Amino acid sequence: MNTSDKISMKTEEVLRVELEFFRQEHSDLDQAITILSNSAATDRLMLQRLKKKKLQLKDKIKRLEESTYTRYYCLRYIPIILG
Repeated sequence: MNTSDKISMKTEEVLRVELEFFRQEHSDLDQAITILSNSAATDRLMLQRLKKKKLQLKDKIKRLEESTYTRYYCLRYIPIILG
């Protein structure tokens, strides 16, 4: 395994950890939003901010997933195709 492969694997691991962290944060926000929505004394502004942050996290997760897929595809299959 050469140095670029080691760096690539480390980068992939960092991306996986980041994805897991953002997914957990998204789930936590979802639970908080559900609890606040069911509360009688809900702060609507706070609820809107949480929903916006949840949507931003969803977008970030999607970008990371696409980046991870593209990186994986390019690193694994392009060299094989090019021979």
